[in-house]
Amino acid sequence: MSEPEAYQFPHYAQINFHIDVFKVMPDGSLDPKKVSKRELEKYGINETAIFGISGFDKADCIKKIKEVLGGLKYE
Repeated sequence: MSEPEAYQFPHYAQINFHIDVFKVMPDGSLDPKKVSKRELEKYGINETAIFGISGFDKADCIKKIKEVLGGLKYE
């Protein structure tokens, strides 16, 4: 009996976010000083976030990644 191919195993994706918040200056540029980690924590968020996605195989995992990233739209 042969071993299953690697793509047939369950897969896990990890999406890492780094969050920086900047003041927008009157000319449209960004203030080089970002909002501090302490201030972000006052709003209940951190500078980093990790999002995990599990799939029953490689193709399923990648399909779910595309769905998640496609849903990250701000209107």
